[in-house]
Amino acid sequence: MNQKIDRVTLVVIDIALSAPVLLVLSVIDLWILIVITLKRQLHSYSNYFLANLVFSELLYVFVMVPMETVLQGVSTPHRRSCGSNVLYILIHSCIYTGYFHCAVCFSADKYIKISRPLKYATIVTGRICVIVIAMAWVSTLALSSAITVLSISIQDCLNNERGSFVVALKRKFLIENNTVALASIAVITALNAAIIRIARHQARAVAQQAREGNHPDASKTKRYLGRFLWSFVLVWLPPIIIGDCLYLTMTRRDNLDWYFVSKVVIKVFGLCQMLYGTIAMILLQEQFKDVLRSNWQFMKTKLHI
Repeated sequence: MNQKIDRVTLVVIDIALSAPVLLVLSVIDLWILIVITLKRQLHSYSNYFLANLVFSELLYVFVMVPMETVLQGVSTPHRRSCGSNVLYILIHSCIYTGYFHCAVCFSADKYIKISRPLKYATIVTGRICVIVIAMAWVSTLALSSAITVLSISIQDCLNNERGSFVVALKRKFLIENNTVALASIAVITALNAAIIRIARHQARAVAQQAREGNHPDASKTKRYLGRFLWSFVLVWLPPIIIGDCLYLTMTRRDNLDWYFVSKVVIKVFGLCQMLYGTIAMILLQEQFKDVLRSNWQFMKTKLHI
């Protein structure tokens, strides 16, 4: 009885912490996708990579979060079929891995745009944009399938051995975080650090020539990418390290309590990162700021504010 009460309490805490962030994040992400689709001035390859990243966030919000909540509060893994457990791990791995792959593509596009501004139009074409985005999702599916195979012990699953699914979750968690997440964070950190260094150098060169403060465009670029970089590093690394420690010290194979607690912590941190990074990405771009101002003026006129 106590375990069930604790599980229900955990779900309530999870919903209370996640719901406000989910609501704001989903509204902002949908707005970004809509304005990129409808506004011609936002039809650029960089914004297509941004839309791809936002789409991966929406998959996290509308698919993975509800699925995890159901698993925590309603579903009992040991009573489900082997196929449903495998499907859960595959879907979860696809969305989680896809988000980091899309973030790497977004950072790579920004690096090429800043480091090769004169050659950007010839390097990043419409065909290249489609190929890169397609490869990101194809590699996501392939890697997620491999993670699922490595996580699930097919013989244990078929025999319905108690604790086999918990062991699979532990394997999946450790593989995802210590390969996909950390590798992606390392690539994103390297790309954005190089971009910030280039932007700082450009700002100093412009300031020296003009004998005044930093050039506003370079300064904005540095702040924009700095926020995106640190939101990834500072928000994702702590929960990954905490989660690794929890799993390495877990002793009861058939107890999912620590798994759900760590997932709540990681999910809340991840949602905060997504919200912070998304807001930083739109507020420091003049194109999105102009659209946001026009939308706000339209709403004020309609609501007679």
